Order: sequence, then structure tokens, then C-alpha cells
Amino acid sequence: MVDHGIRKRNVTTRDRTGCVTCRSRRLKCDEKKPHCNNCTRLNLECGGYATPIKFRDQTDLLKRKHGRKRKEKAQTPAPTEPSPSSNAQDSVEPTLQSHQVSQHVVTPGDETFHSADESHQTFDESQELSHYEAAASLALISGGIHQDSLVPAGGHQTESPSFYTPFDDTTLQADSTLGGLEESNTDDGLNTSYQGVATPSSTPVYPRIDSPFLRQRQSDQANRQLTSVPTIPVGLLESAKFAEDMVFYHHFTDTSPYGTLSILSLNDILQAEHLDKAFFHAALALAALDISQARPTEALGSKAALQALDHFVTALGTVRMAQLDDEGVATGCPPNQDNAISWLATLLLLANFELQRGQMKLWYIHSRAAVTFLSQHLNRVQESPVGESLIRSFSRIAALLDIFDRAYSVRYSIASPDVSDSLSRSLVNSPHSADRLLFILPRVIKLEEEWRSNPQHDLHWREQAESLIEELKAWRKTVPDCDVPPLHEHTANPYNEDAEGPGISIRPLSIPDAPEPVKAATTFMHYLVSLLRLETRYLPGAVRQLPPKAKKIVLLVCRLAAGVPYASCAAVNAYSHGMVAAMMNCYHMSEEQEVKDWVKNWIAGFPREREGIWNVRHAHRVLNYVDQEYTRRGSRYNWEIIKVRLIDLETDATPSEDEETDPDKFSVEIYSRCKRGWSIDFVEIP
Repeated sequence: MVDHGIRKRNVTTRDRTGCVTCRSRRLKCDEKKPHCNNCTRLNLECGGYATPIKFRDQTDLLKRKHGRKRKEKAQTPAPTEPSPSSNAQDSVEPTLQSHQVSQHVVTPGDETFHSADESHQTFDESQELSHYEAAASLALISGGIHQDSLVPAGGHQTESPSFYTPFDDTTLQADSTLGGLEESNTDDGLNTSYQGVATPSSTPVYPRIDSPFLRQRQSDQANRQLTSVPTIPVGLLESAKFAEDMVFYHHFTDTSPYGTLSILSLNDILQAEHLDKAFFHAALALAALDISQARPTEALGSKAALQALDHFVTALGTVRMAQLDDEGVATGCPPNQDNAISWLATLLLLANFELQRGQMKLWYIHSRAAVTFLSQHLNRVQESPVGESLIRSFSRIAALLDIFDRAYSVRYSIASPDVSDSLSRSLVNSPHSADRLLFILPRVIKLEEEWRSNPQHDLHWREQAESLIEELKAWRKTVPDCDVPPLHEHTANPYNEDAEGPGISIRPLSIPDAPEPVKAATTFMHYLVSLLRLETRYLPGAVRQLPPKAKKIVLLVCRLAAGVPYASCAAVNAYSHGMVAAMMNCYHMSEEQEVKDWVKNWIAGFPREREGIWNVRHAHRVLNYVDQEYTRRGSRYNWEIIKVRLIDLETDATPSEDEETDPDKFSVEIYSRCKRGWSIDFVEIP
């Protein structure tokens, strides 16, 4: 038989162009330098232009492989039965190979694992595959090899690589929460364990607030010994793509007040069964996005931003986009009962991912799809051990939608009566005081807007206000004493007399005994502001009448804001109402210009662009515009603002290519009242 040889493959370089961000979002990139117009219009950080992927001609590699097979076939002796000892020795060889390459891939910042060096082309295919699998397994499992296994048989101790550095203060500890799915994993025959890896702490280094509860928890964690090795969930193994994914996962499951699950009050979600890879893709995306926003100038932060987008796109493609058809039925719902909890949990994480990116319309779409699914399968979700936590999480989003814009409320317009009652009960019966207050806040805001619009019905509004005040006082009695500022601080001097410089200086006030000091301070701020709004009266033909203690309440709120570090406030309130809304209300309720200037400076110094549902930069510019309008026509026409609505939900997340928009401009809807009546004005804020 004639040997025609091996046909040479026709290998060409693929024309893969565009910036990294547009390629991850499946958008057509115009390839403008230094940043493409898509990223500029969407207010995204452009990932830059990566080097096109080059495919190597593997003809020579295939020739060597076939030549080696022919040589082995010619020199093969008579077949003999292998001994058990030889089989055991062969099974150990891959493990030893993985030990040899482990020191090259353990550092999250090391990119040698992903690089392609042309000088390594002489390796054959089997060697490259073994190195790749060993590197990938070590990057995912993050250190499942004991140091004792590296000691030679002769008893001579070799120098341990840097991968086995002993734990220090910045070392990640293997937490018991990582083993939440241990039982479900063992049923599938997979039991991959690890002991921990000496990588830098995954949780961003926020300024810690001194708290006895936190000190006790840190002491318990330091003295705790690992009695069992936790198990990596199967879905995490399937979804991990990058060496930094274990860092993201530790930040996601961090039990401190700054961990992602702790901020979302969803620590028991990992106890759910059948959490698939889509959930872990969404979890890694959310944690990576949080780290990228907390560390924007560091190398890990810039890399985490792109990796978060990659995980997000994968999770979104797995569960399919949460949209509604013409009949109002959610598409992309799970086909069976086992995956319902995982689908809802993934949708919850995707919604919070869009919220932190400022995509309010997509945040609303995800929430609406989840409420529609709950309307059809409420009993199925309630039967799950973590079903109540999921329902409570979506009830928070429903309340935040009511606060942000009641026109897009899902509590009553979309949800069935059973789901609407279930959402309300989950907040009322919540063990968290912030959730119980969140049930009252939308009604306080609605009453104030109606009172300002129709002040002639003062008696009717006064009765409703008294009812809500009684609810707030009843809520105050249920709050633990550790979550409330000391009583003597309520009447203490709010000013720092020793401070120098222009303007006033507010004395910081913290709640040191609270388990979660930032949440406790934010919640009590909204309680004080709600009391102030309900006790303010609006009479026809007259200016508003503030209560006698309005000045003390405003200064107490300012002291609470000054007692919380900016970074901690931005991290903990990333998915909630936040402090900015309370400070803006203090600005409008204050009658002293020095206090107004202090509040405006506090908002201007906020480190992030957003805090929860509010755009901090837009809020600061709205304050300047409203002050100018009050100066121009307030006193002359008895002009008064009822409310200001930010038009975020109507904006298109993916504008067309021919649409030229200025990312610095935004529009608001101003509801105002004057002598001639009330009006609605659409204003573009410069």
C-alpha cells in the first residue's frame, strides 16, 4: 500500500477584532482608539484591544506522533500481563507531574498559565495536555496537596515552594460555608477537597469599624481548627475559568459584613440542592464586579472587571435572558422542579449585577421575570428550605422599585395577590430590622408626595401620617439596643469645636456594639428621616412647617453619616437604599446653609459613582440645579418642588450606532407646584 504521507492543514488566522468588552457583550465594535464608542456611550470601561488569536500549524506535531507510533509498533515485544505494582506506579506519575508544575500557576496574578510560548513547540501533544490539566486542576482546587507528600523517600527535606507558605493574617482560610453542598456532591460520586491557599485576602480591605461582635468572631476564627476538609461544589468546578476564581468565591462566601452573601442577607443559599454552574457563574461575576469596584486602581481590580463580564455573559447565556412574552409569562424558566431554586437564585444574582452596573432597566426586567415566575410556582418555591430567603430577597427588590419609581412597581401590577401578600409578609416577619423598615418606607414616601401635591386635604394626610408614625415607633421597640446609638449621644453637641478650617465640622457617631455597624447606622438614619418627613406639615398658600426638633434630627443623621467610612458605606449599601437618599432629605429639610454645605460636600466625596439604586454623581448635580431654580423663581412665584424623578429606566442600555449621546448628560422629571397650580417638567441636567 502506497503511503501518501500526511496532508498539510490549511491554517489561517481568524479575523477576531474589536475591544475585549464588546467581544464579551457580543456587540459590534467600531474599533476606535484609544476607546471604542460603544464603551463610551454605555459608560463602560473599555478593555482595550487584545492581540488576535494565532493558530499554530500542527502538521509537524502530527508527523512526530505518527512516527513515534510506527517506531513503537516495530519495537513492541510480545505482550505480557502487567503486574499490580506497575499499575500503581503508573497511576502515581500524573500526580507527581502535577506537583512539579504547581509552583507556576498558584498565584492569581501569574499569567504564565495562559501564555503561549513559541519556544515550547517541541513538546509533544501528550506532554502539553498533561501540563495543562495539572495546571488547571491546581488553579481550581487551590492547593489540595500536602507538604509531606513532597518529601523524598530518602528522608531529605527539600525546600518547599512558595505555594505552601504558612498562613498569615492575609491568608484565606478554608471556611465551613464552602462545604454546604458536601452531602449532595458525595451522592454524585465527586468529592474534591482542598485545604486552602496562601493568596491575598479576597475581601476588599475596607476600614473596619470597631465592634465587640466582630472582635469575637475574628477571635473564634483564629482559634478554630479545621476538623474536616470542606468540599468544593460541583457547579463551581464546572464554572471556574480563571486562576482568580477561587479569590472571587472566597469573597462571595465571606461571612464578614463585607462578604457578598452577607450584604445580600442570603447566607443560607448554598444549602440549596441542585445549584448548577449558571448559579456559580453569576456568583463569581457578582463577586468579581464588587472587587473590581473596590480596587479600581489595582491589577486585580482591572482584571476582575473583565472576568466578571465574562462570567456574567456565560450565566446569562445559560439561563437565557429573563424576558416576558406577549402573555406575560416568563421565558427561560426551569423545565422541572429540581432546578427552580437554582434558576431563581441565578436570576437574583444577575439582577443585582445589573443594579451595581447601573443598568436599571435590566435590573427591573430580571426582577419582573422572577415575580412572574413566583406568581405561577409560589408553592414550589416555598417548599424549599431556602425558598423563604429567596422570596425575601425579591421582596426587597420590589420595595426598592417602589422607592425608586412606583410606575415600575412589580408588587401589585404584575404579582398575583398570593405573591403580593407573600412578599409583604416576608418583609414584615423578617428577622432583620432593615427589612421591616423597608416595608414602611415606600408608604412614607408616597404619603409625602401626595401631601405636597394636595395640601388642602391636610386633615386626611395628618391621619395617615399619625398611623405611619405609630408603625415607626412600634418598629423602634423591636430594634435591639446594640443597633441603636447610645441615648446620651442624641442630645450631645454635634459640632467638633477643636476643628479648624472653613465651615462646620460634624462629630462622628458610630454604633460600635452592632453586629453590622454600617447597616445599623443606615437603617437608623432612614428611621429618623422618615419621622421628620411625617411630622412636617404642608399647608395651602404657606411654606412648610417643620417640627421643633428638625434641626437636632438632621444633625444626628449627619453625625451617623460621618461615623461610617466611605468605603464601608459603598460596599455594604451596594444593593440597597443607602445613605445618599437620607442625606439628600437632610439637605432639603435643613434651613442652615452651613449644614447644607456639609451635606453637599459629603455627597461629593463619595468614592463610587453609585450607591445602591441611586447615582451619587447625578444626585449631587440635581442638588445644584434645584438650588439654582429656587434662587431664580422660588420666592417670586412661591415655587416648590414636589419630587424629582431620575429617568433611568427609560434609557436604552444598548443604543444604536448612529445615536450620539453625551454620557455626562441625564434627564430628570420635576414635579413642582406654584401659585398657578402644579406642573411636570422634563429637564436635561447640564
